Amino acid sequence: MLSGPGSYFVRRFLILLWALGLAGTGACRSVDLSVYPKAERTAYLFNFTNDSFEPDVNRLAFLATRDEISRRHNFFLQADQSAARWFVYGSITAFRRKGLMYDDFRNPSRLEFLVLCRLRIYKQTQNERSLVHSEELSARVSFSPAEGVAESEQSALQRLSRLLARQIATVIEKQFLNQQPQSRD
Repeated sequence: MLSGPGSYFVRRFLILLWALGLAGTGACRSVDLSVYPKAERTAYLFNFTNDSFEPDVNRLAFLATRDEISRRHNFFLQADQSAARWFVYGSITAFRRKGLMYDDFRNPSRLEFLVLCRLRIYKQTQNERSLVHSEELSARVSFSPAEGVAESEQSALQRLSRLLARQIATVIEKQFLNQQPQSRD
């Protein structure tokens, strides 16, 4: 067993390494859909609409979702709708900017962003496009532009968009698996 004046730091370092190793193997990883035919995993991502009063949040969410789907390599995004089997629609329904802590002059020193997105997934079967899933997703981040590890609003918005994009990609993968015929053993 480790003992001595430096052993505390060695143990802490080993625990940190162990924790980082577990983080890479758990729920962070997406499902591997490569066993299914590529033609079944084609998707078309529509531009997200914006029903909130925050400009460009829909564009940030769309770009982050496109990047997340491409990064996971489970679906192949198509430039043409006729080549796709799955269709993904996103609509930003609400965006909230809320001050959590204020300085002496009532300026927010810690803020929170919250975004709500209505996600609809359609599947093309024969000559018909049918709704497979509809869900309201939310993502939330808090940040401080002035204290601690300072983060700009733009950086926090990008982080918020990436969180939402991960949720969207996970929902698409789950719905794909739900639509697959179950094997009977």
